[in-house]
Amino acid sequence: MFQRPALYAFALALALTPGCKRSSEDRSKQAFRPEDCCVAAKLPTEATLAEPVPGGTLRVRINTEPAHLGYLIEPDWWLSRIVLHNVNESLVRPDPRDHPRYQMIPELAESWEESADHLRFTFQLREGVLWHDGQPFTSRDVKFTFDKLLDPAVRAGALRQGFADLEAVEAPDEKTIVLRWKRPYPWALRQLGGVPIYPAHAFAGLDGQGFNEAPFMRAPIGTGPYRFEGWERGVAITLSRHDGYWGRPGHVDRMVFRVVEEANLAHLLLLRGELDVDLALSPEQFLGALHEERLLARYHRFAFFDANFSWIGWNLRREPFSDPKLRRALAMLFDRESVGRELLGGIALPANCVFFHQGPQCDEQTHQPAFAPAKAATALEAAGWRDTDGDGVRDKDGLPLRFAVLVPAGSTLNEQMMLAYQAELRGAGVAMEVERVEWAVLTERLRTHDFDACTLTWFGEIEEDPSQLWHSSQSAEGSNLVGYASPRADALVESIRAEAAPENRALLFRQLNATIVEDAPYLLLFHMPRRGLVHRRLRGLYESPLESLQYRDLWIDPAYADR
Repeated sequence: MFQRPALYAFALALALTPGCKRSSEDRSKQAFRPEDCCVAAKLPTEATLAEPVPGGTLRVRINTEPAHLGYLIEPDWWLSRIVLHNVNESLVRPDPRDHPRYQMIPELAESWEESADHLRFTFQLREGVLWHDGQPFTSRDVKFTFDKLLDPAVRAGALRQGFADLEAVEAPDEKTIVLRWKRPYPWALRQLGGVPIYPAHAFAGLDGQGFNEAPFMRAPIGTGPYRFEGWERGVAITLSRHDGYWGRPGHVDRMVFRVVEEANLAHLLLLRGELDVDLALSPEQFLGALHEERLLARYHRFAFFDANFSWIGWNLRREPFSDPKLRRALAMLFDRESVGRELLGGIALPANCVFFHQGPQCDEQTHQPAFAPAKAATALEAAGWRDTDGDGVRDKDGLPLRFAVLVPAGSTLNEQMMLAYQAELRGAGVAMEVERVEWAVLTERLRTHDFDACTLTWFGEIEEDPSQLWHSSQSAEGSNLVGYASPRADALVESIRAEAAPENRALLFRQLNATIVEDAPYLLLFHMPRRGLVHRRLRGLYESPLESLQYRDLWIDPAYADR
């Protein structure tokens, strides 16, 4: 499901709007129109043009601190922004300036050839590339990386699924790598853009588990334009420009990724001009910035939709969530219209598709059940869920309809959405506890399937391999966290993976989405635009919705006069 597989939670802050009530179930069904709520927020021309000037420090807010810096294991969205293509490079990468195609361009591979039967890719590696510790980069490092990626003992399940049909990795000489596939795979080249190549010498003597816990994962060594400088837990991750880089060097001297989970503190730092980039604005902050002259005097405000959807996932391994009728009833108790308007400021779109909502994989005929408390109550009754002991909570066969939903600590907006949902559930005789957990604990509990429900956001690409999220084979160690298993979905996923024609794949994708929405392993919430502020002193900015901001391309205008 991922461009670079990434599970990442909203870490936004927004106070619950008073009076979040509904007058009736038959309230207006007017569709969301974010364009009615948001003034166009685009990057101005002067932020994208001019000749770069090196120097200075780029200050980026991260609202969730990663558990490690090893993108190969348990990747998330911030890791892709911090280390991927900045510190650790891949054989190829998506061209961030090529929206909406994002064709693959050379990185550590200078060129490549694909065989006529699409089963063999031969890569010629760049000459003269050195690791940040001075060791030469060779095909041995590439083969080592793929050997570890395919090692079941390595915690790389999120990436490994994209290489299930990779038959062999060969290194005939120091500058040649050959990848052989069992069968043609439509995303073979694109998957390579999300695999960071690691130095074999940094893991000498370490087995699979040792690889997972290696010091490298907290202090990575790469070949990219920036090198790891330091990490003060809870404060900041710092990268410095690598002057020995094989390609065009980075412009800023340092990148400081400052950990600021609380939105109020981030707002204060923005007012002081102490941040250059904040991509985690709450809807309230994003809309409110229009009326804050101090912010607008110092920052550009922008927004764009990438491929994402937020969700509540039910752990289908646990009762009572194995019953799709129950899951559909629970979906009818989430008021997306009210939450979207009153908590999200009307800037989000209700999600009815698990793929890129603006792409051909989605259609307007597929819809998740609408908010309908009376229908939900009827469905619960029909499924045997009744309050037999008068405690206000429905039960069935002695099992109360009571569960907990995990919310990442610091994700105030998600927490407020869950509290609004909690109130609706309580009125229908369903007890839901909102449990806030730190990100590192959350990812471990998801990995070990120790949860009832959770709420997160998936980010992806315009089109990608759906097996990682939706094939039953990925429920053990892949990103099929909820344990979804459907013979029809499996068959559709396998058909998509085998289909060469994009238009035929799009039809199969739409059928898969309809199957998933009907089965309801997730309660789909919203497609959220990414909202940001960037300092007016920055240049080199360009819009790249699926690749976000490219920090390596940014530079600081020495002529900028702060206000």
